[in-house]
Amino acid sequence: MMEDTIIERKGKETQPLPESSLEFQMKEKNSELYKDKEIHKPNKVLRILLILVIALGIRSIIGIHPHSGQGEAPRYGDFEAQRHWLELTTNLPLLDWYVETPDNSLDYWGLDYPPLTAYHSYILGKAANWFGIPELTELHKSRGIETSSVKAYMRITVLLADIFILFPAIYYFLKVYYQEVMPQETFEYTLFLAIAQPTNIIIDHGHFQYNNIGIGLAIGGAALVMDQYFVLGSLLFCLSLNFKIIGLYYALPFFFYLLGLCVFGNKHVDKRHSFLQGCLRLFKIGSTVLLTFILLWFPFASRWKNVLSRIFPFERGLYQDYVASAWCFLQPLKRHFTPTPALCACITLVTSLPANLKTFLKPTRSHFLFSLVLTSFSFFLFSFHVHEKTILYPLAFTTLLIQQNAFLNQMIPLLISVSMFSMYPLLVTDRLQFPYFVLQLFNLFFLAPIDGIHINWPILSSKHVDLDRGSRSHQPLNHNPSYNLFSRVIYFITILSMFIIHLLMLFVSPPSKYPYLWDYACVSFSFLCFFGFYSVSYFI
Repeated sequence: MMEDTIIERKGKETQPLPESSLEFQMKEKNSELYKDKEIHKPNKVLRILLILVIALGIRSIIGIHPHSGQGEAPRYGDFEAQRHWLELTTNLPLLDWYVETPDNSLDYWGLDYPPLTAYHSYILGKAANWFGIPELTELHKSRGIETSSVKAYMRITVLLADIFILFPAIYYFLKVYYQEVMPQETFEYTLFLAIAQPTNIIIDHGHFQYNNIGIGLAIGGAALVMDQYFVLGSLLFCLSLNFKIIGLYYALPFFFYLLGLCVFGNKHVDKRHSFLQGCLRLFKIGSTVLLTFILLWFPFASRWKNVLSRIFPFERGLYQDYVASAWCFLQPLKRHFTPTPALCACITLVTSLPANLKTFLKPTRSHFLFSLVLTSFSFFLFSFHVHEKTILYPLAFTTLLIQQNAFLNQMIPLLISVSMFSMYPLLVTDRLQFPYFVLQLFNLFFLAPIDGIHINWPILSSKHVDLDRGSRSHQPLNHNPSYNLFSRVIYFITILSMFIIHLLMLFVSPPSKYPYLWDYACVSFSFLCFFGFYSVSYFI
């Protein structure tokens, strides 16, 4: 220590401060912390950039593998569907985008997403022409085109959506929700888990879709709403809903959270909540939602029925292929019981209401996020016409909950692996088995939070975050031996079960009478895991 260290005291001469004094020690400590903070600030930025680069690298590697329907004429797959929408929107009049015409056969990947997806396809189609790839959108002649330039262009557009929509939304959400009281290393782990989540990567960059846009807009909207930018947050959620109708999975939580803030207020949002203030807030939010829908749907005013019939495909059945929903799980009872759309809607709403009513009566951030998770799982498990890929929507906000408490911290990476597993029959069809197994191992052995399995990531600080007050509580986490043993048992049983089913699917032929027996076993086991997580989450 330097002996000539001094402090200035009011009313006294400046004099040397003894090294043994408390003031001297505190000043030296603060000085060292300040220097340490300044030294590590560039390192913090570099680590965040490294995380983003690694996440993009993983996506790029997955992108060199086959896409959905590659080389499988005449229908191909989702890659061709997305490309075909670029072809339609850049060549046909807007009013013909959703209707049957000589140039638009709805049987061949007709546009069945809301208007914002159509506008997005139009922009990408025009950009393809501008970048010198006109063969991508050539009417009729471009069907099934799979040249290297076309595939590279389509893959890059998904990467750009990650960079400009999904990544910023996740980063902003974590900063807002955890209120910067999370240790930096734990924040980096959570950020990496969220943006390197294998299920999103293998569907958007392997199978090929743009789920990152709809999910990113919803996450950004939720973050803005929690950060008290209610109008802008509502706008982003409306854009999410108008990009992909699965955004309905999040509609009830947004509605009840914002309505609860208007009716009851929140002591962490409003210092003094008044009836007039709530009415004004409700008017602003309602006007934003109404105006956004009017602007997006006005061009289709004369064809709105055609658009609705395309984006709500009730005629396509209860579910598509094998999906880990309740109705696919109950398929053996199909002869005795066939749910109708109305029954599915009723069960979905009833199972969603408890979390949403809680959010309405006490509109806190944590209640809002839990209602997003629970409601989206209700829709996935019980609603009508569910795709296997829609598990991405419940999983998106679930992943962001990982630092909420010890149970979620232990179980969410395992839930991600089960989600990947639930889509394995689809990935086999896409010939994506190799990247699937690599990503599964990456998730289980790099991101898994069980001590001794994960690779040097700090999972939780010793105290968890009180998310509605922005302070740390004094409840220790992950220090209960019986709890850790319970978590390890769940991990072991789940991974062993998936491993056994994989062995059966790879090496044992199913009975000729039940050719899809192993696929059914795969999604049924996944459903039981999802339902178990969903049920327990209601009580934590």
